[in-house]
Amino acid sequence: GFDTIVIQGGITLSNSTILPFLPYANAGSLYNQLKLNGINREELWSLLNGTVPTTTASTVLYNNYSFNQTGAVTSTLTPGTNGILFQYNFTSSYSQPLVTATNNSTVQVYLQRSNSSSPVQYIAYLNIPSQYQRANIIGSGVATVSGYSSTIEISNATTSGFITVKLALKQKPILNLDNLSSSWTGWFESTIISSARNNYTLLVPVGKTVTLNASLVPYDTVLKTDNYQQMNFTWNIAGGARLYGYQIAYNFSSASYLVTLSVTSSAGVTSSTNFTIIGDSLMPQLNLKVIQNGRVLRNITASSTVSEVLWVNQTSTVYFNAIGSKDLLPSGKSTGLPISFTWNISGTKLTGSNVSYSFAKPTFNTTTNASLTIKNGVGNSFSVYFSIHVNDTTPPIATFQILNSAGVSTSTVKEYQNITINASKSFAPDGGYIKYYNWTITYSNGTVAKANVDYRIYYHSSNNSTLKLAFLGYGTFNIKLKVTDQSNNTATYSLSLVVEAVRPEIEIMNVTYPKTMTEGSQATLKVVLKNVGLANATKFYLVVKINGAVVKNVTLTNLSSNQTINETITIVPPSSGSYPMVISVYAVGQPSFFNTNTSVSKAVSIAQAPWKLPALVGGIVVAIGILAFVYYDVTVRRKRPKEPKQQPPKKQLKV
Repeated sequence: GFDTIVIQGGITLSNSTILPFLPYANAGSLYNQLKLNGINREELWSLLNGTVPTTTASTVLYNNYSFNQTGAVTSTLTPGTNGILFQYNFTSSYSQPLVTATNNSTVQVYLQRSNSSSPVQYIAYLNIPSQYQRANIIGSGVATVSGYSSTIEISNATTSGFITVKLALKQKPILNLDNLSSSWTGWFESTIISSARNNYTLLVPVGKTVTLNASLVPYDTVLKTDNYQQMNFTWNIAGGARLYGYQIAYNFSSASYLVTLSVTSSAGVTSSTNFTIIGDSLMPQLNLKVIQNGRVLRNITASSTVSEVLWVNQTSTVYFNAIGSKDLLPSGKSTGLPISFTWNISGTKLTGSNVSYSFAKPTFNTTTNASLTIKNGVGNSFSVYFSIHVNDTTPPIATFQILNSAGVSTSTVKEYQNITINASKSFAPDGGYIKYYNWTITYSNGTVAKANVDYRIYYHSSNNSTLKLAFLGYGTFNIKLKVTDQSNNTATYSLSLVVEAVRPEIEIMNVTYPKTMTEGSQATLKVVLKNVGLANATKFYLVVKINGAVVKNVTLTNLSSNQTINETITIVPPSSGSYPMVISVYAVGQPSFFNTNTSVSKAVSIAQAPWKLPALVGGIVVAIGILAFVYYDVTVRRKRPKEPKQQPPKKQLKV
């Protein structure tokens, strides 16, 4: 119990020590001070017995009960060496029979501050019952305190006053293996595969030095702190190894180890716990799917270094999915630990079990490289190396120009005019090349133009990228280019070309009509004609129609382009009356759409022929006479008497 408390202490006396409780404290040395006071060794000892114990610990309190010094002080005064004159030690007992020992007690010892002007050191030793321990940590700013059980040493008090020591019943430290850490070269995160209290299991690599650190495992429930530096650690590893310290290093083999960790608190109380360490030499199992455009290109399963060949399409995203990979124990069960995946795809570094990459450029006849390093929690790793063929899927660029004979780009040419179609600026990107140039020429309505009928090619380059040709007919044509690169990717490009007709075009520039026209009589027309077309008119026709009937059809020849002629023609109107007269002209080979000024129309009046006028008058007179005679005969003869019928005279016979 605490009815009796024992305090031990002492001071070290050197020649430079000055005893403050003796006269001549300014003597400069202990030898001079003792000489001046006439004190010998025995007297000094007696003097120290009467002053030092009470000066060191003048008062002792236990739970605020005051203790009294009892009995004589036991002390020693021994000569010292190496400049030490004497070493004085004492033992003093303090008693208070009224106290009862309880948990969470407080002992207060009044200590004299060490003399700063001389090396007098006051030290107290507090002896406590074995079932108790110190329950508080006293900082060096108050005093130097060491020991947590049995004997507690207090020295170097910074002020004269009470030093409070809290006491409590000893308790075992609590051990929490969740705070156990392990590390080794290449370690990157915890490898605890089971944290169950009765099945705590830690995975470590084989062939590497593993560092185990238990500094955060114990908790001192008395001091309310881990206080691991004041604790003792003992590791018992199955197989006979025993190691000490809160941090140890060990090289494990491929096996399962039962480990017992014992931790003894600063008060001498020990707690123990068991756990399992498995030395893991197995590689992780890679299960990788390579996917592009929703299609699985490759399924790869591996547990060691392999090389693979892949064919992928350009620009379309490729997914490398290794989510199904596993880290297995020798039993075949999953460790449940994360796996690290480190990728290098064409120089791009990625991490994770599911990554994607788009290959921008094709490889043609070479490959690009990629690699994956897969590593489990303990650092066991292997790599997969990929040689990747990137298919060219980018279409080529098709383009061309239509150049006239001067080398100038044009969209309009004439019949028979030589032109050049140049597609040399077509290209295949990313280092490819154009393999084929295919040309199609159609009319605007989609009808395919025929070579040597609608156009004629005079020259083509060796790869057909350049054509020289001329169109043999007129119209609007669509020229379409289709290019094919070395990977059979295609592209098209089209241009429209207007081919102007190079034909004669005869126009009626002016018509001089006769002032009068009479049926049956000749009339003269003067017609001014001009060939406004681009070709000579070798034969052309001038036609005059009156009331829809052709009255004149003249065949003319040889009118050069831009030449004008005055043509005088004679017509004979067939009948009198008012009729439309249409004069039209048409050249052989002249397109039907060349219809400007090719026809003129005018209403004309044609007089009756003169010879028809007397006959008409005579006919009318005769008709009147006949009618008058008939009328007379009817009326007059009806009124006169009948005359006797005369007999014809008798014929006379000639004699």
